[in-house]
Amino acid sequence: MRGDLKTVEGQFEMTEYVALVGLEENEAEAIRARITQPVVSHVILPSVMVKDGDLYIESNGRPPYVKVSKLVFHGIYDDDLDFISALNLWQTCRPA
Repeated sequence: MRGDLKTVEGQFEMTEYVALVGLEENEAEAIRARITQPVVSHVILPSVMVKDGDLYIESNGRPPYVKVSKLVFHGIYDDDLDFISALNLWQTCRPA
């Protein structure tokens, strides 16, 4: 199920990414072009988890999860409770 919290030991990259969730590809590309930090983007809710206060998000490749330092979440989904709950547990999350 997408958006579930998952525990996957030893499969994380330590580089911190900006995560874009809920933006169309052209919108994500416009943001990606303006920042230097690596970006991972998802049109629909990705799998996420919080480990030791850090947010990890599905990466669309290897490693399967990457650490997130900033997140743009645009949209409301019928099944976003797990995703929003993970954001609530993430120590960095502050609503804007």
